Amino acid sequence: MELVQTEYVSFLDSDDWLMPDYVEKMALALQKAPDKPEMILILPQIYHEESKAIRTWYDEESFRRIFVRDGVVVNPQQEMELYQFEVNQCRKVLSMDFVSRTQFRFREKVKWEDVFPHFYLLSQCTKCMGIRSTGFYYRIGSSTQITASHGRDRLDFMEVMKDLVTYIKQNNRCDLIFPVMRVVIRFSVWCIRMADMDTRKDMVRELHKAYVRLPSEYHRILWKECRRQYALKDALQYKLFWTAIRYRMFHFVFEDYLWQEVCEKILKRLLHAENHVA
Repeated sequence: MELVQTEYVSFLDSDDWLMPDYVEKMALALQKAPDKPEMILILPQIYHEESKAIRTWYDEESFRRIFVRDGVVVNPQQEMELYQFEVNQCRKVLSMDFVSRTQFRFREKVKWEDVFPHFYLLSQCTKCMGIRSTGFYYRIGSSTQITASHGRDRLDFMEVMKDLVTYIKQNNRCDLIFPVMRVVIRFSVWCIRMADMDTRKDMVRELHKAYVRLPSEYHRILWKECRRQYALKDALQYKLFWTAIRYRMFHFVFEDYLWQEVCEKILKRLLHAENHVA
């Protein structure tokens, strides 16, 4: 980013596509803005490589409720639901003044380098604009997808988790505990499920150590907010994972593909749960 000479910087992964009107609508929204935003959030769409189908983005309903039209500006310190938006750096356009002021840099040589910035940048921002009429196509269903690997780089998530917990503690941001732990648990489940057999046991062992070190307050806040925001059957998925990863007697569930699949199906059938975690 040291080479950027424009007022704003946008991001795009090599396996995604910008929508044709992206630059035009972005420039128009900025021209109309009475006060230049520090960050702009856009609304992507999901494109499946095999079926060629286009689906709505994961948090589209929430996005459209907060940003009722292009150009609406909100303060993330007052609109905490933004922290629960799907993590993706390519949906964020950043003011270079904001980047300079916050001394923001991506952590290098770490997979999922956009997870920590999601929380860091939002926590530093007071003027966030939404543009709902354009974005990019997030391509899924391909073996060449950037996040499709199954090997040792899955363990990079441990560094991401460490950075998030450290940031909360050092900055006394207790308001971030729930959105951070919600994402951490979802990524933990996903990393275990996608890891190959040689990586799984190490992944489970390292996650166990990290979760055991977390203060009990994190679990209390997570459970309280899950119960407030989700139905009991869905909130229990978070609680069950938290419990299982902290106690070694349950680790056999994660260390074998078959056991994990069987247990997940049984639990979902018993709870009649939606896919909030698994």
